[in-house]
Amino acid sequence: MSVTMLGGGMPGVSPDDIAGLQAWWRSDIGVEEGPGDPAEDTDNVTKWLDQSGNSRDLASGVSPQYLTGIVNGLPVLRFVNTSSEALSTVGHAMSTMITASAGTVFMVLNVSLAGSGIFYADDNISGQNAVAVDVDGAQDLRSINWDGSNDIIAKASSNGVWVVHTWIHSGGSVFSGVSDTRNASLASTPSGNTSVLTQVLNLGRSRGAFGSFDIAEMFIYNTVIVEADRQSLETRMGFKYGISLPY
Repeated sequence: MSVTMLGGGMPGVSPDDIAGLQAWWRSDIGVEEGPGDPAEDTDNVTKWLDQSGNSRDLASGVSPQYLTGIVNGLPVLRFVNTSSEALSTVGHAMSTMITASAGTVFMVLNVSLAGSGIFYADDNISGQNAVAVDVDGAQDLRSINWDGSNDIIAKASSNGVWVVHTWIHSGGSVFSGVSDTRNASLASTPSGNTSVLTQVLNLGRSRGAFGSFDIAEMFIYNTVIVEADRQSLETRMGFKYGISLPY
């Protein structure tokens, strides 16, 4: 991976340098074991504070574990499916973070079990419009957009490998990227607009399954991030977490 060093010694751009940032969770800051009590190694996490300035904290549910020094010397949150561990954006519906026709979600994660659910949010009506990311039986990461039909696109990945996964909905397609967000490298399938997603974001599960995975960072935009900015963000994540990228 070749990088260009910018100010502050970190390549690429910070998530809050790109317009449209709605939520940003980092494992190296804002992880709490209790109210105002920063998590320490092996603690159970009760709140993961949003760093975007929008106060869309992840809380409630069954607590994942906080583990230090896991990826490139940095901590992670570890979710285990057998314990049904999940956190949610209490009081903040998914519709406050993406639109019916546009959104981009970046996640730095390492999945340890095929069939894992990663995140999920829906509209709580019979049509069950929803968005999600999960892992199929072949260990591929899948971006999902339910627009009245179940539109799913998988991108090759592997259990036990740290990646930057990108979910994108453009209004006409849903895209999946794994450590390579060049337009030509994204997998895609046609998918129309969702209805207003009135329910909260659930991290740690999809519609039918809880997940087993480590996560270090996640951020959400209410726009479709262009290729140059996606690559700059991904370059920063690759440098920070020691993930190899093709550029």
